[in-house]
Amino acid sequence: MNISKDESIITQVAAKIAADLTPTGDDINLNITNWHAAFEAVLDGIKAAHNIDPAQAVANAFGGTVAPEPVPQFTAPAQAPTNMTVQVRGTQHGPLPDWLASQCAAAGVTAVFDNRDRLSQNPKRPWFKSADGTKNAKGDDFAFWPPRN
Repeated sequence: MNISKDESIITQVAAKIAADLTPTGDDINLNITNWHAAFEAVLDGIKAAHNIDPAQAVANAFGGTVAPEPVPQFTAPAQAPTNMTVQVRGTQHGPLPDWLASQCAAAGVTAVFDNRDRLSQNPKRPWFKSADGTKNAKGDDFAFWPPRN
């Protein structure tokens, strides 16, 4: 499929914006799913803002018409249930942050170790690590940091 230079630039810009909006974690499949949802939403938003309909442009080039497709609605990625609780094994260092439950739910983790007491020694250390035996694709325990946004 050949696309115009303008469409190529719009696609690249949408991909970059989606990458900036997508939080990353250890689960590559979740990262890709979140990026794809953000990419589709950003691309649709850019196209809508500039009244770009590639199918209609192709049809116009060949003298035809295309019935408009409904504009897809963006739905946010599934959030963890609000009643989900994450168990803390060992010592808990303060209240658990709101973002932890959704990240744990996405990774399938039900229990974590709280490492926040050691962040002053090593600020790059993950705030929480899985403590229930759940492993990521590399075979390591899941690690959780605060979202970057």
